Amino acid sequence: MTGLEIVDTAVKVGLGALIGAASGLCLEVYRWRAERKRRDNERYRGNVEKPVIAFVDDLLALTSRSYWDEADRVGGADGVETRREAFLQRLETFREREAAVRARLEVMSDPQLSKIFRDLDSSFWSFRQAVAAGSLSEARDWTQKVCSQAADFIRVVYPRPARGRGCV
Repeated sequence: MTGLEIVDTAVKVGLGALIGAASGLCLEVYRWRAERKRRDNERYRGNVEKPVIAFVDDLLALTSRSYWDEADRVGGADGVETRREAFLQRLETFREREAAVRARLEVMSDPQLSKIFRDLDSSFWSFRQAVAAGSLSEARDWTQKVCSQAADFIRVVYPRPARGRGCV
């Protein structure tokens, strides 16, 4: 073996090690960025999206409960006044949470979501007015509209993934 062959082998080994180290570094940086992006997405979903969706779910439950409580009241069921007081307390809690939900909607920066939420909020209050007026048929119509708008809202937040044909 000559000196030139030894230098040639050392250069090849050195370049191989350098390429391996550079590749490892690039992969580590990519993995680190992907992990950071995943954590950021989880934090966003947990702190922004989930509270908004929970508010909309609670709004739907409150609408349904209020409608059926009013139907029971008209039908002369027992315990309706106690349920009405509980409803008014939940409604006050909703008023307190609404500002936080609106702030989260601003963070989401989606004009379509903001519009649907405004429409949903307006329909909910129209529903409440119909219930207060004792018009069950009108309240039923508003209940259906609130449910439809809530579905539209959730559909925009969590769009259904496109269905593919699978592996080709």
